Amino acid sequence: MTVKRYKTKVIEKEALLYDGNNWHEVREFAGKAADDSDGPPAVTTNSGVALVSVGDYVIKGPKGEFYPCRPDIFERSHEEVTENKIPPQHHYL
Repeated sequence: MTVKRYKTKVIEKEALLYDGNNWHEVREFAGKAADDSDGPPAVTTNSGVALVSVGDYVIKGPKGEFYPCRPDIFERSHEEVTENKIPPQHHYL
């Protein structure tokens, strides 16, 4: 048996920190996915509706989907992109 090592692929995502006072920004960011009409702030995800708590990041995934993420998980698995680079295009023959 040969065990190999793998790492996750790097995918840039957009995210917005919900601080309890900026739901209007979350609504603008998430568009139709944002829902606060019948109660606490929430976003519609691919798996249903998920509540957004103060301190959560609302993430836009690579396919345009939105979902909340607890800050401890977000900060452990994401780092801010400070450069405005466009990734190189790979062309295969």
